[in-house]
Amino acid sequence: MVKGKKKWVSIQSPADFGNIEIGECPVTDADQLIGRAIVANLATLGDVKKQNTKIKFIVKEIKEGKGVTEVESFMLVSSYVKRAARRSKSKIEDSFVVKLKDNSAKIKPLIVAANKVKGSVGKELRQETKKFLINYCSKKSFNEVIDDLTKYSMQKDLKNHLKKIYPVYICEIRVFERFKNN
Repeated sequence: MVKGKKKWVSIQSPADFGNIEIGECPVTDADQLIGRAIVANLATLGDVKKQNTKIKFIVKEIKEGKGVTEVESFMLVSSYVKRAARRSKSKIEDSFVVKLKDNSAKIKPLIVAANKVKGSVGKELRQETKKFLINYCSKKSFNEVIDDLTKYSMQKDLKNHLKKIYPVYICEIRVFERFKNN
């Protein structure tokens, strides 16, 4: 390990999020930043109402002495997920891999029904969610889906689709991340 004077290097969000500085990191050489992860919630990226959402960025390259990042995943804060499901409501979750235009992603939807539901209704909601999301994501790239998630348009479309089966109280995407094939 090379010892030397450390300097603070700025880390910026991608152009989709306005190249905002999301953090700084002390390193001896700026190339040490490549591959490092940083998590920021959407409140720090400009939308205070969406403080329950975190986005994980990975530093991909160094330009002009600043770390340029790429979106790795979108996730909800765990305290929000716990608070969303109340006693008299059913929480329906799933986890599966979807094919996108450019690669694959793991997606974990969260549906909270307006009341307690029977197993058959929960199964139907889970199956319709999976069908809808596979169809929706197959037409878009990873960055387009992240953009739709931050604008809440994907969740609105899913909620409108599911309310024909049963009244839905909350419809969120708990986790959306690049799928790493081992």
